Amino acid sequence: MSFFTALKLSFNNIRTKKGRTFLTMFASSIGIIGIAVVLALSNGFQRQIDQTQKETLSQFPVTISQVGQDGSGQQQNLKQEFSKSNSVTAATSAAEKAQHENKLTSNYLDYVDKISPSLTKNISKTYATGLNLIRSVNGKYQAVKFSNTKQSGQTDFATLMAQTTGVGVPLAKSASPSAEVIVNDL
Repeated sequence: MSFFTALKLSFNNIRTKKGRTFLTMFASSIGIIGIAVVLALSNGFQRQIDQTQKETLSQFPVTISQVGQDGSGQQQNLKQEFSKSNSVTAATSAAEKAQHENKLTSNYLDYVDKISPSLTKNISKTYATGLNLIRSVNGKYQAVKFSNTKQSGQTDFATLMAQTTGVGVPLAKSASPSAEVIVNDL
């Protein structure tokens, strides 16, 4: 059978079965339109979710501190079972387990400086400092003790943070790189 004969027979078949052909075309059109609507809604919802996340997360800065605190380590100690052996083992305190020290080098600070401004709202650096105050009491010089420090001379992480809260030195080229770096909306 030649191509033209097959084409003529197909056209004849379509013409004689107009109703079924029309319904098939109509159903196909509805299916294609339905798929297009689902894709359009999906794309619109995804854009809205992305916009909402961007607006919400930009309100919370990303803070990179020299010392980090992880509270999950303290919770694990509450569930710990004690050994019934007759030996003694030195234990690491929960505060030490929960702390992590970041090494903020000048290379890292240079890297942060090179982050594209189009990716961030604000990049600020603060150098935490302790106040080394001395006072004269009865002719003797003593270090000033704050009410939020332990009298034993030992300082834990929470006390250290309380001492340096609100105290900072703006970025200076001669300062050491032990800084707190805040990067917003990365």
